[in-house]
Amino acid sequence: WTSMIALTFVERPSCGGDQPWLRYIIFLFVTCFDLLVQVWVLLHSRLGYHLVIFKPWRLFAGIVLTILGHFDSFADVTFTGMLQNCDDITAFTIKERYFHISYWRAGKTFDGDRVFPLPCKLADISFMALTIGVFVFQTLPGMYMLFTKAKIPVGFKMNELNLLLTLMDEETLYMEGGEEAMPQESAGSLLDIAGASASASAATRLIQD
Repeated sequence: WTSMIALTFVERPSCGGDQPWLRYIIFLFVTCFDLLVQVWVLLHSRLGYHLVIFKPWRLFAGIVLTILGHFDSFADVTFTGMLQNCDDITAFTIKERYFHISYWRAGKTFDGDRVFPLPCKLADISFMALTIGVFVFQTLPGMYMLFTKAKIPVGFKMNELNLLLTLMDEETLYMEGGEEAMPQESAGSLLDIAGASASASAATRLIQD
């Protein structure tokens, strides 16, 4: 989120122009780093092995959803930044013909446009929508939920941590269905891991004693 806030003000694209390459590089770096952290957490979890070996398509779906979520925020800040470099846009027009049923039914022609004034500049509307809709109602609640560990699944989704959300869903499936919810090989692997972990914990306590 820090990078998205920074991109709102830094290296803004020109009005209708192409994106500076620096913005793409920052987006790719942040997205890849986020995915690496999620994969690292996943591989150190109890069910990470199960997902990687037996359900890679679910991991792929989580990766795709994470990238799409990051790109959605990236597109929002890009559009808002671009509008800051445009001339003031205070109205928009729609072709007159679109408001007549006879155009849609019989293709009758109509000349002219209808002009709809905006209450303020489009750049101001876009900036307020980004600030309130994304940063206030998504970023702040999402970070609060992660830091306080309240509503963790919602916090994962609001921060686009979809790989971890997939892991939580798999854990819920395992807790509800037990070993029957997994392939036999996976259940055996998990039991081995759990047994090894218990043995290691017991050995550690014995050494400490």
